[in-house]
Amino acid sequence: MKRKSRKRHFDKQAGGSDSRGRHTGQNQRGKPENQKDAEPQKGDNRHSRANMVVLVDDDPAYVEMESLAVVNYISGFNPMGFTGPGRALNYITNPRNEGRIGLVLLNMEIPPVDGRSVDNILEILKQKRNIQLALVSSSNTSENVARALKLGAVGFLPKVFTMEVFVRFVKNILRNGYSKVWQCCACGKLVPGDLIDMLNMRPLKCTDKNCESSEIKEVFFGTLPEKQSRE
Repeated sequence: MKRKSRKRHFDKQAGGSDSRGRHTGQNQRGKPENQKDAEPQKGDNRHSRANMVVLVDDDPAYVEMESLAVVNYISGFNPMGFTGPGRALNYITNPRNEGRIGLVLLNMEIPPVDGRSVDNILEILKQKRNIQLALVSSSNTSENVARALKLGAVGFLPKVFTMEVFVRFVKNILRNGYSKVWQCCACGKLVPGDLIDMLNMRPLKCTDKNCESSEIKEVFFGTLPEKQSRE
């Protein structure tokens, strides 16, 4: 970089900004910015938007599929995948990542590794109300649905699922703050919204072969105050 270019670059970085956010090189009093005046501008600009989606699953195939889905189909967001609770916990609690994480998609059935578990991650997320929590499980049971609601999750995604289903699930959360789903009133399992009754705008019946009840109700994760508490 030439000397003049370096000087212009330094002036832009060191300068303040006017009321419209333009760089001026000086503050409004005509003197260089001192530490006290620059205090409100502390911090990395990368941290100003929570655009990281943290994916935690002990199945590497799912982590890879979900990461590719975020990169290719969810504009403006970046994935960070982990196959164990320990490294995921370190990333979430790292002060450098404060304000960067918008959503944690957590498999609730990951076994503990080296003394770190899913419960440790959930305890940390209780203190970080600005991070949305969505849960994944291979068990689509009424108990797991109830647990997801109690934890204040904004969505619950039963396995197995395709990339298309995953993308639709995550986009609903990022755009609306929750994922709208349906639940069978008989067995309590979540019902995929594939075959929709266009008159009542709900699935026609439960997809479980042992149930197939037509009594379906709509469930909104993370929208009611009592469901937003993760305690």
